[in-house]
Amino acid sequence: MFLPEFLKKSILLVLLMYSIYSIGSTFYSIHSNVIQKDTEYKEKILGLKTEKENLEEKLKVINSDEFVEKEARTRLNMKKEGEEVFLISPKEAVKNEEVQYTETTAAFKKNTSNFDKWMELLF
Repeated sequence: MFLPEFLKKSILLVLLMYSIYSIGSTFYSIHSNVIQKDTEYKEKILGLKTEKENLEEKLKVINSDEFVEKEARTRLNMKKEGEEVFLISPKEAVKNEEVQYTETTAAFKKNTSNFDKWMELLF
């Protein structure tokens, strides 16, 4: 089967144009994916920088003397010398929606050292 020279050249030209279009669209999709991933990573980096700043701020607060003192008071029931401590019954506070004070515990009434309080708490 013999095709005229003009038809052969036009088929070759169509195939060449299709291959150029195919290669171009492939490069375009790869390029758009790269740009999309780049944008996602930049947003993620900004989010992580913000999170890092927040964590550094929390670290400053946690390392402060005020935080250590507050945690010692709330979690370990410690107090300053000469200070009175009142314990609040959680059931009563919720029931009345007011803060009600109870008597101080025996551990705070007696004049004991912190070591003895720790021993009493742990054992």
